[in-house]
Amino acid sequence: MAFSHDGKVLAVGDFNGEITIVRASEPETLKAHHKKEVRSLAFSPNDTILASASADGTIMLHSWDGQTWKSAPKSLGKDMKPVNSVAFSPAKTTSILVSGGEDGLVFWDVASGERLAAPLEDGKAVNSVAFSPDGTTLASGRQDGTIVLWNTATRQPLRLQLDMHTDSVLAVAFSPNGKILASGGQDTAVIFWDVATGQVLDVPFREHMGAVTSVAFSPDGKTLASGGADKSIILWDVATPEPIGSLVTEDENATNAMAFSRDGLLVSAGTLGVTSWDVEIKSLRRKADVVAGRNLTPKEWKRFLGDRPPRPTSVSGLLKEADMLALQGDVEGARKVFKEAVEMAAKSEDAVLNNEVAWYGTLDKFADIVLPACSRAIDLAQDAMKSICCDTQGVAFAMTGKFPEAIEDLEATADWLRGLEKRELEAKTDEGKENAVAYKKMREKRQEWIEKLKSDQNPFDDATLMSLRREEGAPGND
Repeated sequence: MAFSHDGKVLAVGDFNGEITIVRASEPETLKAHHKKEVRSLAFSPNDTILASASADGTIMLHSWDGQTWKSAPKSLGKDMKPVNSVAFSPAKTTSILVSGGEDGLVFWDVASGERLAAPLEDGKAVNSVAFSPDGTTLASGRQDGTIVLWNTATRQPLRLQLDMHTDSVLAVAFSPNGKILASGGQDTAVIFWDVATGQVLDVPFREHMGAVTSVAFSPDGKTLASGGADKSIILWDVATPEPIGSLVTEDENATNAMAFSRDGLLVSAGTLGVTSWDVEIKSLRRKADVVAGRNLTPKEWKRFLGDRPPRPTSVSGLLKEADMLALQGDVEGARKVFKEAVEMAAKSEDAVLNNEVAWYGTLDKFADIVLPACSRAIDLAQDAMKSICCDTQGVAFAMTGKFPEAIEDLEATADWLRGLEKRELEAKTDEGKENAVAYKKMREKRQEWIEKLKSDQNPFDDATLMSLRREEGAPGND
């Protein structure tokens, strides 16, 4: 699989030789290779060409004509052995594609469709290829367990030949800054290399129980994901480097491919299809906080943080405590804890966390205290999440008597829900119809609130606030 550089297109190849292109509009499927599986995909730097490589020994170039990827594809090479990997040079001023396979390493001129030279690697099979971000270096992972770094200008090997793997190198990837190379192999190892020196940054890690078939860096370079034959995906802290932990997969077979989108979404492909993973550290931290649901005990604080001054460590813990105090009628206690939750959430970069504090604080009638969390959530939120945060802020404004501001936010939310309703109806599926009905119900409810606010009435009585706790799709019920 591969993401386009602008992050708007995902291409996924399968064992039947087909490629599925996923965009904002309907997905389209290309019958790219008629004999065997698609083994590698790569987008050109300007995202107008998608190259696919197959076990049938072909490389196909699929062009975007502004409407479809089904334009007549162009074929590179003839009578080749299986091709395992392809990569475009990141330099936008050139049109160079590199392929690695059982024929070795081949540089292609995409414009002419011709080879720039005879296959390199002395005929040794290549499983994976990757360009450094600046395009000056190419890494090739070979079947004999070695990795070769190449000067792309001269197409000559550099002095460094990396040979810590004990079996085939199946995957290589450069970090976004080009300083680190990660590799995965048949020997179950994940290895981090210093590109400048060719030295291993730590011992080979063998956290996987099977061959490592894919490695991918997050856009910020802080996280590496590795996946393979043991059905697992492991996240790594690149700075350390050490494993962060495994994702819980439900696949019945290997993780065959992975890719990060430009905004940090990890996507993996396996036997059951394609899975999206939210692996941002702030999201993982929030989920861990929700699972723990409490602050550190004095004993735990002493063990992990020593003599540092004690302070709250869990926003979720504070939020649960504040909500419970409010429901029990302890107004002063709830007010104090909600204030602590607002201050703690404000220090994070997490829109969801700030919105949850704002939402429950508003439902518990402490909107005056949690309004800063509303604005913080909106400042941090992106796209659809911003509309959800506006919904929370609209209710909070109404609860504090700021009716014009409340109307503005709730109208924005109603417009967003109308758009969702239209999109689901256009899908023309049973699920889409059900979703459209739910969005319509939420939109009409907000329009009722807006009409009351325009009549200088606060629509949020005790019964309405209680019903919002149970509303499907509400900020606290996602």
